[in-house]
Amino acid sequence: MFYPQTQGPDTNRHMVTVFGGYNHNPRISDGLRTSDRYGTPPVEWYDEENLSTDQYPMAAPARMPTRITSTSQKCGVFTYTGIDGNDHLAYIQAVPIVGPPPVTQYFLQVDSTVTNLQLTNSEKQFVQFGTYLLILPDKKYINVNDLTEYGDIEGYYKTDVAPAVSMCDKDGNVYSGYTTSATPPASPSDGDLWLDTSEDIHVLKRFSTANAMWVSIPTTYLKITDTTLRDIPSFSGMAEGDGVTFSGFASAGTAIEDQVAALNGSHILQKVGGKYFIIIGMVDQAFTNDAKVEVERRMPDMDYVIECNNRLWGCKFGVVNGENINELYASALGSFKNWEVYEGLSTDSWRASVGVAGSWTGAVSYNGYPTFFKEHSIQKIYVSSSGAHQVSVTDADGVALGSSKSTVVINGILYYLSHFGVMAYTGTYPTRISDEIPYNIWDGVAGALDKRYVLSAKKVGGVDGIPVTFIYDTERRIWHQVTAHNPINYSPLRHQLCYETYDIPLAKTGIWEVGTVGWDTETTYGDWFAESGVIGLNFEDNKYLSRFIFRINLAANSWCELYVQYDSDGIWHSKGRLQEKGLQSFVLPVQPRRCDHLKYKLVGHGEFILYSICTTLEVGSDV
Repeated sequence: MFYPQTQGPDTNRHMVTVFGGYNHNPRISDGLRTSDRYGTPPVEWYDEENLSTDQYPMAAPARMPTRITSTSQKCGVFTYTGIDGNDHLAYIQAVPIVGPPPVTQYFLQVDSTVTNLQLTNSEKQFVQFGTYLLILPDKKYINVNDLTEYGDIEGYYKTDVAPAVSMCDKDGNVYSGYTTSATPPASPSDGDLWLDTSEDIHVLKRFSTANAMWVSIPTTYLKITDTTLRDIPSFSGMAEGDGVTFSGFASAGTAIEDQVAALNGSHILQKVGGKYFIIIGMVDQAFTNDAKVEVERRMPDMDYVIECNNRLWGCKFGVVNGENINELYASALGSFKNWEVYEGLSTDSWRASVGVAGSWTGAVSYNGYPTFFKEHSIQKIYVSSSGAHQVSVTDADGVALGSSKSTVVINGILYYLSHFGVMAYTGTYPTRISDEIPYNIWDGVAGALDKRYVLSAKKVGGVDGIPVTFIYDTERRIWHQVTAHNPINYSPLRHQLCYETYDIPLAKTGIWEVGTVGWDTETTYGDWFAESGVIGLNFEDNKYLSRFIFRINLAANSWCELYVQYDSDGIWHSKGRLQEKGLQSFVLPVQPRRCDHLKYKLVGHGEFILYSICTTLEVGSDV
């Protein structure tokens, strides 16, 4: 006899041991797909906060930052390794000055030392050039290995009186007693000087008895002498080889009026003495100028400045002195002070006009190329050993306006925030890597924490303009979202990342650091949560949740709680809580409930490791 047979419910059981990261798209990996030749997919989190890949493929919390100081001037921070091999932190410090009236001045502070370099209270761009730290837009510098050496990148000097100007040799020995005429002097002696004015270009010549002829002196110099009591080099900061601009030269109503007026403009200082300058030039006769003379060594006002190949490079878009500017600049080779040295040499300064319209949005030194961005173009400068630098333009998604601080190079790849999302650039064409972040983010600020790209940016629907912070593991290509403190800028330091914040409430104001696995001296963990995507979309029939089995390790003073939501009704049902019980299986029995789909959420505090999730689903009928 055969008895009727009944079939038990169709049960699906899945073990998940690989945990991915943040993915805010409507449909994401729930880890329930059957293994195939590509392996079992990881669990992705539709929403999360303060998770990390520190223990990948297991899930673990992100390390919380540690506050170094509670002061903040909203200026930014800079970190570097000194010649002593130690790590150093530089930032702007407010120093109250006793009145009357009392005022507050701002100085650069390095670690616990407040230097004498006075600055303005504004957001800074820090650029390191060899042993010098440059601080913009103040146009100041300081030697990081000798904090007593500091000053202005630009230079300025105004003579105390109307200076005397004479022709001289390169060493400053003044020429005197020379004849100025269109015809050579009769019966000259060896060494006599003659200023030949027979041609439009006058030539100074010296008579050579050995050659029985007048020999041209190839280069003539002018000595500009002031009667100052000041030492010009120490007072002005100018030195031999500087490219400067003179103004104020005039000798009205004299025969040399035009020659003197032509001295106004750009020159290269051949020598700077205690009371004089020497430049290349010529006048038919020595003279005393009509008025005081001004000398300036200028640095262009630039939107962004970088160091590359022993030069500074910068860009500017806008109106300067009533003129529309859209240009790129380079300093003289090996000199961050000189931007107007033009001698026809490969070491000269350089500037070029750009035809691509729009504001500059960022700059970075990448693979030995100065690289500049506009929102829809990338402009790379091919540096030439002859000085004939070339600009190559690629039409592509560049750095978004307001996200200039999002450029970071990790493992030879440049990451940045564009208006289209986060991009990875390898020198040819950028690729979007932020499909897991499907909403608009802007005003990005980024840094590197080992192989991870840390990005803080504002997002649609954000709270009071406070940004969110994402961490992208560049090796595993996994995103995570962590608590943000509204950083002004990031600065990496070995296995740590420093940043400055200025938040309301003031409890978040200060300078912070966060480290990586194995390098933190003090590791703290805070609140965290992880919300799954919708589970059940892969099944045709109604199903109900039988149980979850979580294998989790909770450290001391840590806890976690499981919530379940059915059919997107917005209600989270608590299904159990675990409190620091060590490594074990956390079994949560769930009252069977028929549903079309569900989600679960883990909420917790402190250190944990989530090893696996075993999910059991039972499939019912269509009714």
